[in-house]
Amino acid sequence: MKDDPQLRELLRASLPDIEVPPRFGAEVWQRIQARSEGPAINGWAKFFEPLSGLLRRPAFAALAVVLAVSGGATIGTIHATAANERARASLIERHVATIDPYARLAATR
Repeated sequence: MKDDPQLRELLRASLPDIEVPPRFGAEVWQRIQARSEGPAINGWAKFFEPLSGLLRRPAFAALAVVLAVSGGATIGTIHATAANERARASLIERHVATIDPYARLAATR
């Protein structure tokens, strides 16, 4: 890119004439330092910090996903089995009631 004196003059003329407040630089550095120090970590964050460090590793993250999926599938199977047993018992009662309407009355006495 060629050095263009007209462009340079135009850019210098476009600079705003703003006064910087006193201690502006010091305040900016104080805010930067305060943010870099970060917030104080509470008890739960201290507890889960090593765990989150492990989960950032691909092997441990994959293991956690496999355990979560298999655990969810196991719990879902157990829940579905119990629900199916209740439905089966209800269907058996209804079937017996259609064959012998007096069977329900006899069972409740």
